[in-house]
Amino acid sequence: MTDQLWHAAGEVTDREDLLDGRVRLEVAGNAGDAVIEAGFAWRRGRDSIALEAADSYLTVLEGDRELHATALGGTVTEEPDTAAARVHAQFIVEDAVGLGATDMPIAAILLIGPEEWSGEFQLGMRLPSSAPPPGAGPAER
Repeated sequence: MTDQLWHAAGEVTDREDLLDGRVRLEVAGNAGDAVIEAGFAWRRGRDSIALEAADSYLTVLEGDRELHATALGGTVTEEPDTAAARVHAQFIVEDAVGLGATDMPIAAILLIGPEEWSGEFQLGMRLPSSAPPPGAGPAER
């Protein structure tokens, strides 16, 4: 399998606003028959900020197939008025059973609210070059 697109939605299952200024959250949801679980971490900020790759992951379970990926990086844009965050993340598949996708990239774009989230994950794709680089503010886009 070289290309797969999952349109997913679900709930925020855990959120931590840490004293050191970091936000860590976990989401779970469905994309058709697939179960999606992911975790993200970033430092709070006013503009587009870098995703902390070390604390970000993706798991997709679909029947007897499963995929585990770790984040390479990305950006998070917080919406202070709505407490939502827009996440653009790049993952790399580290382990895949029944998918034949090890070492393939996954581009993800999510909108995460206080309790619910939605977004898409595209296996075999990288983030578009038009996505802001990690740390880029609005003036640099």
